Amino acid sequence: MLVSGSVLTATSIGLIFVLFKSQQSSVNLSEERRKSEEAQTAIAQENAILAEVGRIANSTLDTEEVYELVASQIHQLLPFDRMVINLVDFENGVYEVAHTSGIVPKSRKEGVKLPLEGSFTAMVAEQRRLLNFTQEDMESKLERAVREANRSIFESGLPVSMGVPLIANDNVICVMIFNSMDPAAFTSGHEGLIYEIGRHF
Repeated sequence: MLVSGSVLTATSIGLIFVLFKSQQSSVNLSEERRKSEEAQTAIAQENAILAEVGRIANSTLDTEEVYELVASQIHQLLPFDRMVINLVDFENGVYEVAHTSGIVPKSRKEGVKLPLEGSFTAMVAEQRRLLNFTQEDMESKLERAVREANRSIFESGLPVSMGVPLIANDNVICVMIFNSMDPAAFTSGHEGLIYEIGRHF
């Protein structure tokens, strides 16, 4: 009986272990399925918003209304505290603040024209690609002219800038810039998103 009891005990423990592992596997599968569904939902939402941005940008609405609606859509995906669209005029060496949403730094109101030289707008337009610019870059890596051209942005409490060129017929027409008060607001994932925003716009 003692031997039989020992065998029974060992068998019971084995069954319990098997049942536990099976239950654990089910929980893991459920968690993976939940995460997969959440990721698919997020992607679907992002694609829907990007499509809406494209639709609004190509609508017959008033330009200012287009900018406001686009900013509202983008803010659902991107944690920005300021969004600005700057029209680029290479011929005259200036850019014009066509639209701004959120925080408005001193001397950066809509309609203002500023020198392209040394500006973040010029950097994005000339390189024709998405750029990420921080206050640390300004203070440690860039020439004095660049630091001065962008100082008012940082003095407004916006230490991070990400910009993307908007190109038509192979010409940079304007630059869309997003700023944040949080130095860690934008991730590498946001870079791809901003690129897509620029492409749809």
